Parts: sequence; structure tokens; C-alpha cells
Amino acid sequence: MVGEFDAVAAGSAHMGMPSVTMHTERFPLARYGCLLFTYSSIPQVGQTTVALLDKYKQFRDEFLPCKVLWYNCVPGDCLLVSTKKPIQTMEDLQGMKVQSMAAEPIKALKLLGAAPVPIGTADRYSALEIGVIDASMEEWNFTWVWKLHEVTKYRTDTVEWFRARSYPSLVNPDAYNKLPEDVRRIFDEVTDLKAMTMQIAQAMVDFNAASKEKVLEYDKKVGNPPAYYLMEAEVARWKEVTKSVNEDYIKELEAKGLPGRAFVEDAIAFAKQYK
Repeated sequence: MVGEFDAVAAGSAHMGMPSVTMHTERFPLARYGCLLFTYSSIPQVGQTTVALLDKYKQFRDEFLPCKVLWYNCVPGDCLLVSTKKPIQTMEDLQGMKVQSMAAEPIKALKLLGAAPVPIGTADRYSALEIGVIDASMEEWNFTWVWKLHEVTKYRTDTVEWFRARSYPSLVNPDAYNKLPEDVRRIFDEVTDLKAMTMQIAQAMVDFNAASKEKVLEYDKKVGNPPAYYLMEAEVARWKEVTKSVNEDYIKELEAKGLPGRAFVEDAIAFAKQYK
């Protein structure tokens, strides 16, 4: 969280991996993953991130005085992997209580007719179990790790994610500069931005695939329906209804004096390039 970033910046911690996507004011460009229906794989997000960091000084500057070592790109929100009711069309979402914490998914869910409910990670299992929420928006590995498949019956997925998720690994500059030259050289080699970002991305691909396999095995064992993948025409409907969310993000960036439209257009272009 922001407190973790502040600790690394102040030197209370030498390294940290702060969550940035929840903090709209502090890290506006680092929330590039909030773009809806833009990404479809973890390596794609990783390569897009490296390209954006390389091109935009404003993006790198958001983390000052810290040094960005690499980016942790994790599975994005596939859609509604854990639901108590089947979701195959926009109409099925009407009035459904759906867990979501980030600003953009909350906006999108409202546009789609759902009722967003912000509930933290640790409380999501019980919220699904007792009916406080009808669905949780996340990825397959989250479903498996937190055992949400045990209290839900249906899975709805998409080829293009609802949104991506990522966060940086940072080092305090004083701690970094105090390293002996030979140690710092080795440190730089093993924390190369692109190489490390992509290594972690591939590890998360494997973890997410294994988690999905486990969830689907469980569903088959207990007699749950097979996972449903939104039809292309249906995804197009969702995109049309929620397109204002991406436009709002551009306006928000430009209101802060940042190159909003250029940044977003580059993010989308890079994502297509690395697809």
C-alpha cells in the first residue's frame, strides 16, 4: 500500500512491493492496468509496462525517490470466476452484488447494471458463503488460493481481461548506492527490469494455469457446470457500455497535466503489439 511506498522512500525499508492501482491520486500513470478489455496475458502486461516505463519519464517519476527494479505482473481480472449464479449476458448481471475494490471496475460494474460491493481479500470467502455478495471479480489463482470455488458454483471468463493488475518492486536509493560496486553490478544483473519482469510474468502464467486446472477439477468432481466463456458478440456489448470508463481515465490524467490520451493510446498499442 502507500505506507509501504513511503517506508521504502524514507529508508525505513530498503525494498518493497507497494500496491499502486488502488491509489488514484498518488500513482495515476501506474494505474494503466485499469484500462478495460485491453490485456489478455501476463507477459503482454509485462512487456507493455516495460515499454511505457521506457517511454514516459512521468511514469518513472511517480516512484521517486525510489528506483524501480522490476514490475510484478500478475493475472488480471478474467471476469467473474467465482459466482453463485450463471453469468452469460449483461442481463444476468442486473442487480447482482459483485465484489470489487478498484475505481474503474466499480464504475464499469455500475454501467453494466451490477451493484459493486467493496470487500477485502480476507472477507471474500465468508461474504460469498453467506450471500453478502453474489460474485467476486478476480483471476483463477486468486479463486484457488482463497478457496472461493468452495462457496461458488459458476465461472465466467473472457479472452480479454476485464482489467490487468501489476505493481513495482522498488529499492531505496541510498540503500542501493551504498552497495559495494561489485555487489551493485551483480544486483543490477539479477534485477534487470525487462528480464526480471518477464521471468515473474512467466511464473505467474504457470501458477494461474495450474490454479485454473485445480478449480476445474474441483468443479467436475462436485458436479458444478463447466466454465463459461463470454461470446465475442457479448463481449462487444460489454465494451460498448463501459467505454466511457477508459475515456474518464484519460480525462483524469489530463486534468493532472499528464499526457493522458497519448499514454493510453500507447498502452493500447503496446498491448496489441505484444499480444
